[in-house]
Amino acid sequence: MNMHLPDIQSSKPLGKTSRFSDFVGSLPYTVATLPAQLVISVWLLKLLTSVHISSDATTSELAQFTPQSSLLASILLLVMLLGVSAFLIHRLRRILHNANNPTLKDVIHVRSLEVKRYRKMLSKAEHLAGAGSWFSETKSGHLIWSDELFRIFGFEPTEFAPDKEIRLGLVHPDDRKMFVEHELKSISSGQAYKIRMRIMRPSGSYRVIQHNVEPEFDSKGNLVRRIGTVVDITHQVENENTFRMMFDQTPYPYMIMNREGISECNPTLLSLYGRTSEEMPGHHLSDFAPQNQPDGELSDKKAKEMVRLAYKTGFHKSEWLLTNSDGGDSLVEINLSRFRSGEDSILMVVMHQISDARK
Repeated sequence: MNMHLPDIQSSKPLGKTSRFSDFVGSLPYTVATLPAQLVISVWLLKLLTSVHISSDATTSELAQFTPQSSLLASILLLVMLLGVSAFLIHRLRRILHNANNPTLKDVIHVRSLEVKRYRKMLSKAEHLAGAGSWFSETKSGHLIWSDELFRIFGFEPTEFAPDKEIRLGLVHPDDRKMFVEHELKSISSGQAYKIRMRIMRPSGSYRVIQHNVEPEFDSKGNLVRRIGTVVDITHQVENENTFRMMFDQTPYPYMIMNREGISECNPTLLSLYGRTSEEMPGHHLSDFAPQNQPDGELSDKKAKEMVRLAYKTGFHKSEWLLTNSDGGDSLVEINLSRFRSGEDSILMVVMHQISDARK
């Protein structure tokens, strides 16, 4: 969202230094109205003389209104009108100037409104994403939390002034050592880091957060501040734990593959292959199969094609002949499903036995 900001390069506020020049600038307008002011002066003079000279005035009183005194009164009235006219024109010019050319105060007010609007938008975005942020100045140690960060930790925004001690006290006791080690290393070396840790809420419950920290440096390479983001991943971790339980306890052979090969197998599949969990990572499907499949195709070629199709389409099903731990071969139906994992994808592989083919 863009907000129009007035240009202040050519809008100089009228201060004390410019008032005299502004007054001088108003003199042409005053001179232009001089005939009208003379008429008004004469009219006022006649009005005054008619008020003060009554029918029973004495000779000495009448003598006071000489042509010289009338001229003096006219001059005084003219000077007064000139001053009033110049003042009014001066004020009018200031009003018109400020209306067309906003002052620095006006621009600051507009920018302040824009900052408040963006802060409100950021707060809403963080709330929707379940993410908070913080800023820490290296020199002063000043720490600022966003509103959503307070909420993630179980507090109302600005309920307290955050500092390092309070933040450390909110970290789960079992995760504090890890957190402190990463913090000290980040501050001393200016390195970024990402960790997953638990925090304790005032209610006694805990949440799991993903804590990411990025440093900022000045032109000389000195660390000036650090910016951190905190994402509440409690529900994600709960889902991962549920999946892990199902993965470990299912009676069907399961494995997880990435583009480099097998990364993890469940106990059922390990028992089928007669291998340990440490032996499986890095291997390929063809490493646990005879040289050729029942259709005569090389196992290595067919395995690579199955993986390629699964990554391309999201799912692939085929028959596969594998070698058991006892040396026999089993024909299975193999299903490969693609899932997103971070910035890349993985394959979930499930096998259902069709028959045994003993040698």
